[in-house]
Amino acid sequence: MAGEVVVDTYALMAMVFGELSRRAEEVMLAIYRGETRGVIPPPVAYEFALQWCKGRIPGLKSLDEAPS
Repeated sequence: MAGEVVVDTYALMAMVFGELSRRAEEVMLAIYRGETRGVIPPPVAYEFALQWCKGRIPGLKSLDEAPS
């Protein structure tokens, strides 16, 4: 597993909708467990927040629930 990975908007959206590939899910879980450092560039965070504001991310009640 890589020590650091850049997480893009597609990966975040696929995670929200349960459409991650097996490998992508392993990487995201490694980030969650602290085994790998996930880097979310500011434009990706902005795009994710924009999709939430447009109501395209179901289930989130606030941006505090978004991956960080």
